[in-house]
Amino acid sequence: MAPANNRFFNADVMVGLVSLCVAAAVWYSLTRPQGAFSPRVPAAPPGAPVAAPSPGAADGVTHVDDPNLPANVNQAIRASEKGHAREKAGDRNGAIEFYKEAARLDPVRKFYWSDLASVYLQQNNYDRAYDAFLQAYERDSFEVFILNGLGYASQSNRRDADARHFYLTGLTLQPESVDLWTELYNLSHVPGWQDFSSELQEASLMPAKVENNNLLYRLNQYALEQNPDDYYLIVNRALLNLRFMHLDRVQSDVDKALKINPRGGAALVARAQLLNLRGEQEKAAQAYRDCLKISPQPLAYAELGAIEMQQGKLEQASQEYGMATQLGTDKPSWVNTLGRLRDAIIKRNSEGKAKPDGEVKANPGGEVKEKTEKNFPKSGY
Repeated sequence: MAPANNRFFNADVMVGLVSLCVAAAVWYSLTRPQGAFSPRVPAAPPGAPVAAPSPGAADGVTHVDDPNLPANVNQAIRASEKGHAREKAGDRNGAIEFYKEAARLDPVRKFYWSDLASVYLQQNNYDRAYDAFLQAYERDSFEVFILNGLGYASQSNRRDADARHFYLTGLTLQPESVDLWTELYNLSHVPGWQDFSSELQEASLMPAKVENNNLLYRLNQYALEQNPDDYYLIVNRALLNLRFMHLDRVQSDVDKALKINPRGGAALVARAQLLNLRGEQEKAAQAYRDCLKISPQPLAYAELGAIEMQQGKLEQASQEYGMATQLGTDKPSWVNTLGRLRDAIIKRNSEGKAKPDGEVKANPGGEVKEKTEKNFPKSGY
């Protein structure tokens, strides 16, 4: 362990280290472990704790009526907590109303939609569960829990093709998930997919096998042969090729996906990741910003922050990671990076080594509502 007086990173050293890790960080963002959800036991609220961490709290802890958060977010958190209380008391209909109110007050964060979907699952209302999970997906397209929920809701409504493309995407992000491989195996007992049954069964028993990567790609290809214009499968192939560093194969899929869905957050992030892995950082940064004008993807904030950190723009990077930790509380590495950034800024400014590249806003999340809420039409719930 480093001595106590070496606790703070030197800003110059930090930036140098980051420059060695940008490509690895993008790859990790596509394969990072996340808490997978078992759809067969839907009672646990998927977003708990619902409250997003304050950008002023490097430990990721959120408090009700946090002065660092906008008023509408604090109001949404209070409504969400009331929803949790009603759900715990067995009043699911009451919980639904509070979760709807939270989502109305704060149209940016995914958590209220995940909570709403969970209650609908408990009521076996799979259509509404699917719609609510889809709202969460539009706000964070890289959370396995949401993809798994979409898969289960689809499967429960006998929409097996839809279920498969969500499970496949979940496996791209979390290839070691036993639950996801098992769900795909359960859907393989039909003509065509039967050819993969034995491999899927083996993958569900040994999900960490390297050979499963090839199986996942072949499964996605087969699904695309059946549904060549499926947005989710096209994006997933792009993500797989990004993960395998087959960059020459990514652009056409990104273009096709965005032609089908120009506002698709996953495709917009994939476009930015491709530029970043090609070394075109300025274009990548702009692509992330363009994405965030449409969809508040936590991963886009974090990867934009990584680019700005490499460029030495520590204050801007701190703001981006602040938003990533607010909107994606299931990513502890982002909270840790935010803390290190703030430590580096404090040390650099105290030593007078450089002028800050901009003031650190007490509430970088205050602007997000203006930028993005108009992009989410009011729900029909």
